[in-house]
Amino acid sequence: MRKIRLNWGATRFSWQFLILPPASSMAPAKKEPDLSTYRGRFAERLKALRIKAGLSVEESADELMSRGVIKNQRTLYHWESGRGLPKIEDLPEISQLYGLKSTRNLLPEK
Repeated sequence: MRKIRLNWGATRFSWQFLILPPASSMAPAKKEPDLSTYRGRFAERLKALRIKAGLSVEESADELMSRGVIKNQRTLYHWESGRGLPKIEDLPEISQLYGLKSTRNLLPEK
């Protein structure tokens, strides 16, 4: 659905109809995590482990929700995009989900 915005002319009362592009084309581009920060490196590591385990974001989120680690799928998206970090007490559950022997293996190397 296209939205129409009305503009008033400065010198006289005239209407100018501007047709705006669809909202989907106005969406911001997907942002990659900043690897120069710890949060960005953790996000990259978490995403790589999920892919290595053969799980989709939805499957991982559903499993973490059933374990009580997260409340919604958006939380996992935030972790994988570098916008947030999990709580320390949740790291053992996350590492177990991805098949790691130690929680230490979940953390990025640098």
